[in-house]
Amino acid sequence: MSAEHTPGPWMIRKTDRWSRYQITDVLDEDGFARVVSDVQKLEDARLIAAAPELLAALQKIEANAAESVEWIRRAAREAIAKAGVS
Repeated sequence: MSAEHTPGPWMIRKTDRWSRYQITDVLDEDGFARVVSDVQKLEDARLIAAAPELLAALQKIEANAAESVEWIRRAAREAIAKAGVS
């Protein structure tokens, strides 16, 4: 299964327009960025910005399913923390 997506890391920046947040990815060394998403709530922006890391964590867990339960919990906790959720 292969799906095309914008690779991370993604960043959040506050816009002046209607108090919204943009999730961007840096495309080059000059700092030009492409907008991945545009949302109103910071919580939504955090979750969307964490999507590349959440996907990577799930892929790591799936590939290492034979590891200990504590290892899997640690990988999940790290991904959850990146999303800004407690």
